Amino acid sequence: MMRNDVLDLARRVAMRLRENGYQSWLVGGCVRDLLLNREPKDCDVSTSAHPDQIQAMFPGALPVGAHFGVMLVKAGQAQIEVATFRSDGQYSDGRRPDQVVFESDVKQDLLRRDFSINALLMDPATDEIHDFVGGRDDLEARLIRAIGDPRERFREDHLRMMRAVRFAARFGFEIEAGTWEAICAGKQSITRISAERITGELARILTEGGAARGMTMLRDCGLLEVILPGAGPLDILSRLRSPGFELALASVLLDDNRGMNRLRLSNEVCARVLALIANHSRFGRVHEMTLSERKRFLRMKDFDRHLELYRAAVSADARYEYARRLRESMTDEMLWPRRLLTGDDLKQLGIPPGPRYAKILTELEDAQLEGRIGTRVEAEAFVEQIAGSGG
Repeated sequence: MMRNDVLDLARRVAMRLRENGYQSWLVGGCVRDLLLNREPKDCDVSTSAHPDQIQAMFPGALPVGAHFGVMLVKAGQAQIEVATFRSDGQYSDGRRPDQVVFESDVKQDLLRRDFSINALLMDPATDEIHDFVGGRDDLEARLIRAIGDPRERFREDHLRMMRAVRFAARFGFEIEAGTWEAICAGKQSITRISAERITGELARILTEGGAARGMTMLRDCGLLEVILPGAGPLDILSRLRSPGFELALASVLLDDNRGMNRLRLSNEVCARVLALIANHSRFGRVHEMTLSERKRFLRMKDFDRHLELYRAAVSADARYEYARRLRESMTDEMLWPRRLLTGDDLKQLGIPPGPRYAKILTELEDAQLEGRIGTRVEAEAFVEQIAGSGG
């Protein structure tokens, strides 16, 4: 059995709860991942202890959702969630239960969870697995299956529809027929939840593994058209090498990026995605650019990501190889030569300050990038010439 700080903390916390007379189990994704021989990134503990009792045993615990029975316990860099057994009432907002009831029976807690593979229990003392919902069989069958009535599970939290796709894509599983049918039937309800949650789940689908398959499944069930209308073909995404979120998103929005308005992206992320889309078409014209235009293009921020998107889009296109080899042939000194003159220098040359400075300095850099000038004396003569001609 593999070990890590988070898993060790979960075991220690669960054992201490037991020593104080409470039921406690490792539950959820960490148990699933251990059975799949994957190292768990986080671990949860489920217990019969109530939040105030958890707080008494772990004074530093933080109430991240005490109303729902969830406390956060930290030790060094590791942290885990410790949650009280509960059953849920109605879900009016398609995200959280209106009320919860703390339970003494762990089975009641498991029945409220999303998918069978996420509702397995592990004994912290013996590592024995307890399964009350068929999750182990579904792991072996490589199936994502909702617990109980899938339509009810998705009415409780609409984001679970996207989570089903994410798990299927990440693990290479299929979605059980009834669960899939419920996703197809309920796709429009995804609009009831916040753009932030949808964006977060989409980012995970695009970055956790199996991105192209996950997006294909979103398209096949109808969710993609609802959350990201205008998304184009997914073949470019399938050819990307270890894409990040921005690169992956740009790959499916090359033809139509209006769907970005449905997402909640930071200004920085939005700007980078739009830059990837806008600069994509410029690669086909690299050989037609002037030398200064070409060098400016080659030195743009995150050039390697722009080049990777173009490679995935055109595959073996000769223009990709031309741009790649051209960039490799350029040193930083060639692309970012030391500036010969500044605005203060222009002022010393007798040129009145104003908007004209930007144009003069750009023309000066063009000449430098193209090798027409290379010294300060040549730069001063060049500036005096274009300034005298009204440039």
